[in-house]
This record gives sequence, structure tokens and C-alpha cells, in this order.
Amino acid sequence: MGLGVGDGGRGGAGTIPPDPRVNVAPTPLGSATTTTTRDSVDSTTSVGSGTPGASGSALPEIEAPAGHGWRRPTPEDLPLIAALHDRCDVDRIGEVTGSGADVARDLIEPAARDEAIVVFPADRPDVIAAYALFQEDRDPWTGDLDLYLEGRVDPDHTGHELATFLLDRGVRRARLAARSAGEERVTLVTSTANEDRRARNFYLQNEFAPARHLLRLRLDLEDLPPRPPLPEGIRIRPWRSEDLAATWHAHQMSFADHWDFESVDLSEWRYMEVDRRDDFDGSLWMLAVTDAAPETLARPELAAVPLTPGGEVVVGIALGHVAADDVTRVEIRHLGVLQVARGAGVARRLLVEMFHAAAAAGATQVGLEVDDITEHGALRLYQQAGMRIARRFDVYVRDVEA
Repeated sequence: MGLGVGDGGRGGAGTIPPDPRVNVAPTPLGSATTTTTRDSVDSTTSVGSGTPGASGSALPEIEAPAGHGWRRPTPEDLPLIAALHDRCDVDRIGEVTGSGADVARDLIEPAARDEAIVVFPADRPDVIAAYALFQEDRDPWTGDLDLYLEGRVDPDHTGHELATFLLDRGVRRARLAARSAGEERVTLVTSTANEDRRARNFYLQNEFAPARHLLRLRLDLEDLPPRPPLPEGIRIRPWRSEDLAATWHAHQMSFADHWDFESVDLSEWRYMEVDRRDDFDGSLWMLAVTDAAPETLARPELAAVPLTPGGEVVVGIALGHVAADDVTRVEIRHLGVLQVARGAGVARRLLVEMFHAAAAAGATQVGLEVDDITEHGALRLYQQAGMRIARRFDVYVRDVEA
């Protein structure tokens, strides 16, 4: 996630996209292990001086810059937030680097809006000059507490230190999270498009350090690659609604050894992947399956696996959706293969099948996003299938003491 800067405040200016991590709920706003700690002020605050005031919290309140106020977003704000997100991207990068529609989708639930703020001119409360979203998360490997920050400042409202205000509120929110969880510190996490030097300077001058990179890959579907062979006994077929439980289980098993994986139950997974997504299209989900023969189920790792109604074991998944910002592009959200079926070409065949399914649906391009600390073999797989790196995002972190 990122913070769109351009306020003339500490360090510079820029516009930064949301954190496009693979297999993450941009993730993102929530996970099975998220701890909710709300900010201490829920009411609208209109400010004329910009001087921090006291609040009921042990931490001092941070007021909006002179001539501005802040409040929680409402459902009516969501289209305005989506438009602001995309307008900032075009202003700073020249194109939309992330989907404002995805940001708005993340704010549908009231609990998510309780973890966000919008800033407005004091004389125009109907105008959104900036917004920020905060998301707590536990690192599944280290157990450390992170706070992700995503935000934008409208290009027409720069020069008022709004990005600095959003960052200061992020730091305050991180300190509240640390105190609530009994932690000594929290890591504040954000990101920026690699070419946005002004944003990079803003972060570096505000105590952030570069941590890793996120890669956006693309493939134009003009010439589809041939389908590679599959190992004996495994076949690829389209997903059906009755396959949901088996697909969920295959997803959980496929990503259990991923550095950023967090287990979720079936109902939450269905909500995140199907129910809340207005872009859901089951024809863009592909499964690698094998018959549930006794010798297959005798393997300890498959002993308790849920089967499809047809008695199959799902050993691989490729789950895609139409991009919110471009109906001619299909995004591959998840590509995973169970350990027992890896190294036999199943992942590459699933990837190519997704290319063909996307083309059949009328798409002209396929995309996916991957973290550079993902296994190098995965990146090689995508590139060998013809995908290219279209953009790099840089992730920045800052430790915040309680």
C-alpha cells in the first residue's frame, strides 16, 4: 500500500499505489489474524490552526492542517475515493498503477471504513482532498505486528501538508496498535512505484527504509503459447461452483509454505474470493485434478483432503478475474500447486490454460503481481511463459516505537 504525497511537507511529493502483493487480501484490508484497534477519535474534526490538541487517548490527537478537517469515510464517499486514487496515479505516473475500484471495494465493510480517514477543505466538506487507509496485520513467519498504509492526496489540493498529516496519523495509529497489543514497536509499511522519485525522497526523509520489491508482470495475448504436456493422471478443467471447498483447500495447501501466507476458513475465503468481488467470473478459474484413487489418498498429505463432487483431488489452481480498471485484461490472482504435484509442469500448464481462457473471454492481456522474495523459480516460470516485467514497486518500512 502507499501514500500519495505532494503536500509540500516533509521530504517531497509523489503518488504511490496500493501494495500489490500476490496472495494477499491488499491487500488489502484484513486477514484471519488481524487485530482490530481503532483510532481514538471517530467524529469529524475541523481545524483552523493545525496545532495538535489533546484527546482522551494517552497519545495526543493530531489535527488536520490549517483550513482542513477529517472524518471517517461513508459509503457515499467510495466512488469519490476510487476516482481520487486513479486521478493521482495519472497525475504522478502517467497511468493508473492500481485500481481505485479495488480500494473502494476494500472499504465496503463498516469495520474497514473505521480504519480509514478522508480529509476535506473546511469550507467544502463535500470535497475529498485526501484519504488514508490503515490495516493491521501479523507477519505469519516472524509474528511481528505491521501496519499497512495506503493513501492519496488530490493533485488539486497539494501544498497544504496533507500527506504529512496522513503519515503522522499513520504513525499515531501504529503506536496505538503497539500499545493495544502489548508490543514494543510496530512496522509501518507502504510502497511506491519505482519511477516516482519524489515519493521515494518523501519516505527516505521520513525515516523509512527500502525493504523489498513488487513486480507487475504482463502478457499480450496476440500469440498464445502452445499447451505443454501434463504428467500422467493429471488433467486441467474449468472450475464449477460445487468445487468451492476443494478449491479452498487446495489454495490453503498450495500456499502454506509461502512467506506471507495466513490460513483462513472456508467461509472467509469464499467471502474474499467470491462473494465480495463484483468482478468474479468462474470461467476464469482453472483446476488441475486427479482421480482420488486409493494409492493417491494413501499419501499422508492427502488423507483428509476434501474431494470434488466427482471424486477428484484438486492438486493445482489458477484463479483469475477481469481487471477492475481494464475489462480487456485478466489478472491472475492465485496460481498454486500442491507439493505432491510440483516439478512436473502442472503450474506452467495451468498458467497457459489461463492465457487461453482469458483470450476466450475476450481479453487482450493477462497480468499478475509477485513479490521479489517469492522463489526465483516462480518468476522464471512466468517469464518462460512469455510474461514480462511491466512495473516495479518499492516497499518501504519504518519501525514505530510504542
